[in-house]
Amino acid sequence: MQNSEYTKNWSIPIPQNILIGKLIGREGRNIKPIAERTGTHIYVDTNKIPAQINIYVNNKKEIPPFENRINDAKLMMQVIN
Repeated sequence: MQNSEYTKNWSIPIPQNILIGKLIGREGRNIKPIAERTGTHIYVDTNKIPAQINIYVNNKKEIPPFENRINDAKLMMQVIN
């Protein structure tokens, strides 16, 4: 992701037994609501081994603090798994 509006703050490895398509959902229906609720951008990178979820924080959003948004996004992604 090449956008100065966002900063990468967290990467989560995806276990090999997880189906990436199911994780993302049709047209992103699993990831998009999480990103919207937490004010983050969530990108699934399948070019890495293991694949990983990268969570980016919008630098222009001040509230809630980015640490809270990262933790919320991580928790919500774990629920999908």
